Amino acid sequence: MISVIVPVYNVEDYLPHCLDSIINQTFIDFEALLIDDGSTDSSGIICDNYASLDKRFKCIHITNSGVANARNIGINNASGDYLTFIDSDDYVAEDYLEYLYTLAYNNNADISVCGYSDNNLFVTNNKNLKLYSNNKDCMSAFFTTNEITSSPWCKLFKVSIWKDIRFDMDSLCEDAATLYKVIAKTNSIVVGFDRKYFYRKRDSSATNKPFSYKDIDYIHTMEERSSFIYKNYPELIHASNAYIIYAANLALIKMAKCKIYKSEYHSYLQSLYKKYEIDFLKGHSSFLAKIFSYFAWININTAMRFYRITNNR
Repeated sequence: MISVIVPVYNVEDYLPHCLDSIINQTFIDFEALLIDDGSTDSSGIICDNYASLDKRFKCIHITNSGVANARNIGINNASGDYLTFIDSDDYVAEDYLEYLYTLAYNNNADISVCGYSDNNLFVTNNKNLKLYSNNKDCMSAFFTTNEITSSPWCKLFKVSIWKDIRFDMDSLCEDAATLYKVIAKTNSIVVGFDRKYFYRKRDSSATNKPFSYKDIDYIHTMEERSSFIYKNYPELIHASNAYIIYAANLALIKMAKCKIYKSEYHSYLQSLYKKYEIDFLKGHSSFLAKIFSYFAWININTAMRFYRITNNR
């Protein structure tokens, strides 16, 4: 019924916890596709061991080519009616699949969504379910609420909506470059707020790495997304443009952490603030984020110094 796709690369310390959380699911009608992306540690061996223990687990070894390709190979080999993605350094509650499947089945939804946590506490938000029952409402929820993220995990998808879509291998930010295209193919999404997915923050994760071109690529991805929205959902263009400034803020904060006060990207970032700042100020970001972006709109280096002062750096 469900194909669970797990891209794996050099996570030997976390992988058994992830796979144990899958093997112990209360919903048993699933296959787990473990895509070993050329791991150089014992991750590939661990995957083979689980595949030998449980016939629902299948390990596919590939040459290292990135998480986008690993997920795409998983999609291409999936035989379930639904897809879900679990990162190999994360783990899920024992009723993760049951919860998402029940939501999707009971509401005839193309996508079901659960809450997630970045610590070891199981939390129930005690909110009612949210059901978005047409394409425009689904896309609006994606852009104007925090209920549906750009991450493929903590979601269950009908496999049919991935028919013509794969993760963008040309983008360094494959999730952000892909999920909005999936939502554009969707006519119903149900959101449950019980936290069933546990995201493990690591110092080596991308969000904790120093400034790099990937941060600029993320901005380019947001600009491309806005071009798509302008053509297909013009009523959402201001909300979409606000994410361009969100991405610019992230890049600028990393620059501040690394003390990069002169960069070839400064004029580019400054032009973004001049063009899209009003959209960001009208959005739902925090007051501090708006203050930071306002300083950046005036002067890039002023914003960076403001960040360092307010964060004692």
